[in-house]
Amino acid sequence: SEEEIRQIVETDIDQVPYLSGVNNHMGSKITADEPLMHIILKSLKQRNLFFIDSRTTNKSLAYRAARKLGIPSFYRHIFLDGKNDEDYIRRKLIELFRIAQKKGEAVGICHPLQETLKVLKENFYLVQKYNLEPVLASEVVR
Repeated sequence: SEEEIRQIVETDIDQVPYLSGVNNHMGSKITADEPLMHIILKSLKQRNLFFIDSRTTNKSLAYRAARKLGIPSFYRHIFLDGKNDEDYIRRKLIELFRIAQKKGEAVGICHPLQETLKVLKENFYLVQKYNLEPVLASEVVR
């Protein structure tokens, strides 16, 4: 029910201190269902939280629904560690940087896995090579 969904979202939000925004880690079925997303997003709006659509499915309506509700939002361009392989992650990181150069901004998401963190640490210098400025997610939402 709508009340159960709202309660779950708000309970989860309350468990994270200093929260300024959220993204969907999974939930492809729900992100493709605009009425369900409205229930979830209303809770975010009431708490002045931003939303990043992880686009776990190409059928996601979450970003559009958030925009309709006036919630600061954006969407993911690259999922860095779809494979837990350092070479794969490095290639995805460079792909993210190229998208950011072309579009002026890009959002990448990942897991805090050992391999991912290693690749990020070892390749962070590339930010300068690609003439980019890393920013917090809260700075790209609109």
